[in-house]
Amino acid sequence: MLTAVRCVFTKLLSPLWRSVEADGGGAGLFSGAAVLEDIRHLRGSVVTQWCADYGMIDDAIYFTNAEVLGGMPLKQGDLVNCIAVRDGSQGGWKALRVEKSADAWEDGGKSSLESDTMQLRPLIGTITSYDGEGGYINQNTFFPRHSLSEGYEPMKGDWVQAKYVINPNQWTTQAQSVAPLRYSRLDKVQVTSVYGNSGVVEDTVFFSMDSLLLPANFQPAPGDFVNLVMVESTQSFYNWRALCIAPCEKSEKPSVKSFSEVDLAVLLENKGGLDVSTYGNFGELMMGEKREMVMWIQNKGLETQTLKCCEFANWDSERQFSLVNINGSKLVQQKPPSREADTAPPETAPKEISATKELEKENGEESQESVVGSRREERDVEIPPGQRISITVACHSKILGCCAEMLLLRFSTFTIGRRLDVTVGSEDVALLKPAVPYVPLERNPSSALIYDHVITVSAPKEPPKLTKRRLPSFLQTSRCLRL
Repeated sequence: MLTAVRCVFTKLLSPLWRSVEADGGGAGLFSGAAVLEDIRHLRGSVVTQWCADYGMIDDAIYFTNAEVLGGMPLKQGDLVNCIAVRDGSQGGWKALRVEKSADAWEDGGKSSLESDTMQLRPLIGTITSYDGEGGYINQNTFFPRHSLSEGYEPMKGDWVQAKYVINPNQWTTQAQSVAPLRYSRLDKVQVTSVYGNSGVVEDTVFFSMDSLLLPANFQPAPGDFVNLVMVESTQSFYNWRALCIAPCEKSEKPSVKSFSEVDLAVLLENKGGLDVSTYGNFGELMMGEKREMVMWIQNKGLETQTLKCCEFANWDSERQFSLVNINGSKLVQQKPPSREADTAPPETAPKEISATKELEKENGEESQESVVGSRREERDVEIPPGQRISITVACHSKILGCCAEMLLLRFSTFTIGRRLDVTVGSEDVALLKPAVPYVPLERNPSSALIYDHVITVSAPKEPPKLTKRRLPSFLQTSRCLRL
């Protein structure tokens, strides 16, 4: 009877002690009640040590990832249930199976679970909705208004970086801090267009009045020069959105005078018996080159006319044109601290100088201040009948391409304008010009090619069609066999 009971226990417990028996060299692990002492079923044990792929339970039982049921990731402090076996009578304990305790998801493992859920995790995404009190990132991470960085007003489409936590009760995510992913600043840029409640700056930056920070009593309009701070955002065709806009100083924004076609034609006409030089083309200049032009105003009438003011219409934003002298009187103007474009660099010298300029050089009257010139000059210069005065205008090339400006000569009762043009190039651009001008190939459709020898090829005749249809040979053979 005892032998039969021992045989049954051996078959039941063979999967557990077979490896131990092999290691022990056949010492006989199973010897009566000793088997029950070498195998333990433990519940509610604690993982006291954990490394990359192995650990210790209760500082006594060794286990690896291979013994963890379902490959569940464990960490120090987790509650587990395990089956352990002793490696010989004097050896250590090794786990055969490790299972995370079900109580760990309720109360026992609450500390480790809370440490996971309260850990801040980084997130990069886009604002998918925002109603003023809160919104969502990537449609699933909620953020309240107090989590936004100071001064940031989000808008749908903005790229943001956030820190979020996981709510263990509802398994939802909530952002604790939200800030723009990338931002930049632009100064002295022009408002391109405004459509209702939105607009565009420099054809690249979108803005909306709903989320735009503006100073008091300022509304951006087309043509305004502004400073702005922009954030990366996906807004239709634009990748940047203006967060705040402020106007530039008045000195930085020249007043541009525009004229209709009718007004421009009237402005260019001679008036009051005055005859003003009509030429105003400076021709082609290289970058950094300077050229001067003398314009004459002759009084062919019977009354004395008084020139009150000379100025420009500010068509040229780079201010390449300036007034040098009026009737031989030099115009002196100090260099403005905010505009470096009003003064020519010391290494650039004029290429062409008028007769008046050469006379001043001979007399030693030229100074660096006279080269600066002026954009506007107010003085009363009388022009008696039959007399004339000269106005010297200079052009200092600063930007490539064609440029135009309008010179306004204001008299007591009328204004006469003259258009100034210049084309600025560079040595690099000159290398791209073709060696010879393009001439299209002339084709005369009426002229036909004449050949000395002509060969006529006739098409082959069509093969004759069979009047009778005959069966294939194999069909005729089968028909004969049937007969």
